[in-house]
Amino acid sequence: MMPEATLEQERDGGYDAFISYSHAGDDLVAARLQNGLQRFAKPWWKRRAIRVFRDESSLAANPHLWSSITDALDASSWLVVLLSPDAAGSEWVNREVEYWLANRPADRIILVLTEGELAWSESGLESDAVPPALTGVFSGEPRWVDLRFARIEEQLDLKNPRFSAAVADVASALRGIPKEELESEEVRQHRRAVRTAWAAGLLIGVLGVVSVVFGVRAASEAERANANAADAEAQRELAVQARIGAEDAAAQAKRNERFALQKAAVAEAGRYLEIAATHPDPAVVVSLTLYAVALAGDEVAEIEPQVVPLLNTALPEYRAVGDFFDLGDGYAAISADGNTVFYVNQHDLHVSAIDTKTRAVKWRELLLRADNSPDPLGLFVVADGNRVAVPIQASGAVRVFVLATDDDGALEGDFVVEKCPEVGLFTFGGIFSADGRYLTMRVGCGEGAASNLLAIYEIASGTELAPRIEGVEAHFSSDSSVVLVLSDEGPAQLFTFPDLELLKSFPGEYSTGALSPTANLVALGASNGDVHIFDREGVPVHRIGVPSEIHSHQSPPISFSPDESLLAVATRRSDFVFDVDSGSQIAAFNNGETWLHSWTADGDELFIDPYTLWSVRDQIRTDPLRISLDDLLDTALSVLERGFLDGDCDEFRIEHCPLTADELRSMVEASRAISSN
Repeated sequence: MMPEATLEQERDGGYDAFISYSHAGDDLVAARLQNGLQRFAKPWWKRRAIRVFRDESSLAANPHLWSSITDALDASSWLVVLLSPDAAGSEWVNREVEYWLANRPADRIILVLTEGELAWSESGLESDAVPPALTGVFSGEPRWVDLRFARIEEQLDLKNPRFSAAVADVASALRGIPKEELESEEVRQHRRAVRTAWAAGLLIGVLGVVSVVFGVRAASEAERANANAADAEAQRELAVQARIGAEDAAAQAKRNERFALQKAAVAEAGRYLEIAATHPDPAVVVSLTLYAVALAGDEVAEIEPQVVPLLNTALPEYRAVGDFFDLGDGYAAISADGNTVFYVNQHDLHVSAIDTKTRAVKWRELLLRADNSPDPLGLFVVADGNRVAVPIQASGAVRVFVLATDDDGALEGDFVVEKCPEVGLFTFGGIFSADGRYLTMRVGCGEGAASNLLAIYEIASGTELAPRIEGVEAHFSSDSSVVLVLSDEGPAQLFTFPDLELLKSFPGEYSTGALSPTANLVALGASNGDVHIFDREGVPVHRIGVPSEIHSHQSPPISFSPDESLLAVATRRSDFVFDVDSGSQIAAFNNGETWLHSWTADGDELFIDPYTLWSVRDQIRTDPLRISLDDLLDTALSVLERGFLDGDCDEFRIEHCPLTADELRSMVEASRAISSN
């Protein structure tokens, strides 16, 4: 018999071959191939013909799985890859092949096709069963063995001639012995046993002449030894078959566990969709639907027929909180808690506080009688939420009325901003400091230099602070320590307040702008529709292209949400909301010409004067949805990550909620983990 050849001396604990395969399709074939290679042409005195590594038979319970795999690859002389469409899509098979090619030659790879097609052409391997790492690796046609019949054969052992021949093909390459010689190895082993038996017989005959009794006893012991050896071999074969059966049962149990968990998750998701389908509140419908999508995990496609119609029905109603078009001509703004709309009528000069849900009037206060054609210039909620101010132009002067926002709307202040008895006075905007102590107004008589000045007033006393600032619009930080001033002709400027020391100048022609609550960001809008976001040092952060012509010098046509995550921009026809971090558009409202933005304190709702209250958060679009289920799943999981269920069910408008947030996340994570395996 020819000696077995290898690429290098086998190291301690080394393997002749490493079998790489997909558990999804080739669990059984891989186990039977390993058994066949180890038993084919095995000398009687050896435990196995060669050492073969297969992960489920060779690995102990090990938390460092990949390092164990790479150690086995390093210790192997050959890589045997079982090819199939399952293997082509397996991350593990591809990683094992990549690691081998990074450390060992491609000519030490043997391909075994168990399913699919494989062909060689001038362009290389053409197959639906080859993992990406093998593409373009071979310069010539590689050696490969066709084992596709193995998936449908019931008898996969060396007694099956087709399987034995395929095993011989692989073993021949692994052991460096021609297939013909390897197949005849069993015959040579048998002849050697026969010669040994004849020699023993002759020896027994000679000894029988000397001692018949001793010869008979020796023959009996030899027969008993042969019987014991045969019995031991039969027991080893039964043990191998039992182990293979146990591995098959374990794999099936794992598949059953995965199926049961996925079905349970889908069933639980369906229960919440049934509740959503009959619920009258669109907000609850949206919450329950996202909850169900998160529960279904990667099996979300199974509930698609219920999810899409529910969201298409609910979202358009959910987004528009309400409109107040019946108020008539005037100005309006929303309270910080979103419960009250304040409105001044342009004709009868009454200020009203209106409940946003019931439309009931909480209180109504007359400012002036309609003498001398008084004209309100706006209505502004003081930053602290406790007062509302209305500037009115009448009799050649501008007066500012400050009212409490509580139930009675009591008048807290009334002072004159400026008198222009001979020439009509004009003013734009009216921006409060965050603490409600100061009010800035653009004032001036006529169209001279004074028209580009901002006056600052202390509300409590009505006293004007000196000097006036050159500009047309001012925006305060939340702590009133910084103010952004916009000008018709000069650059936008950032000042400390109230001492008005210049912090930063922003050169360029910007017609409108806004300061973030922390004063860390400045948004400046140009007339061409671009909005530039800078940090307070003047470093550009984003340039946002707004798809319409923006306003100029309104109060404010650009505004940050209270948490600075969103930026609202008013245009001639629509209002847009952008994500500050990415600069991407997340909402658009067909609102017409806008005069004022007013956010609720939580940033969830945006009041756009004239008279529409919009829900901003977690919206996709108002027209019928074309839903990508992958994107919807990502949306639902991101909602979970930021605390969608970190509280009572009632708080998040979810009824019949037996799961805690941790239980829900555990179910979703377990479902995704099992699906990925």
